Amino acid sequence: MSITREETRYGKCPFCECQTTKNDRINADHVAIWCIECGATMEIPQGRMSYIEAINVLYDKWYCRPIEKSLQARIAELEKPAIEWHKYPDEKPINGGFYATYDGADVEAHFWRGGGEYWADMCSTEDDIAISEVTNITHWAYLPAPPKEESCKS
Repeated sequence: MSITREETRYGKCPFCECQTTKNDRINADHVAIWCIECGATMEIPQGRMSYIEAINVLYDKWYCRPIEKSLQARIAELEKPAIEWHKYPDEKPINGGFYATYDGADVEAHFWRGGGEYWADMCSTEDDIAISEVTNITHWAYLPAPPKEESCKS
């Protein structure tokens, strides 16, 4: 009595995400599940369980992969862009300070003058700091945190 995946309470094959897995007795005391597409298989002894109980236990084991779930979450985290760009002037920084900026051609660091709501280019000399307004910014992003210094343990 083989049951296809569509007749169960579970979803796709956890390995290839195809739509059809099958299960059946493979001998007098074992039940198995397998994926028609990728060939993944798993079997357990039926023991004193009914066939349906054994199949349910088997499906629970087939889909219970906590390490894979945590790895998938970590992969998704690592695949996120390192810098999230915000469209200017639709979104403006909340606080004044330095931010990465993009003008359609170059990425630079500019100072956001929060109170005056404009971008400034700051240039320092020996005697003074020159501030000029920058008007061609199309996007901005938070600068990454500085690197952490590793301490030497003696």
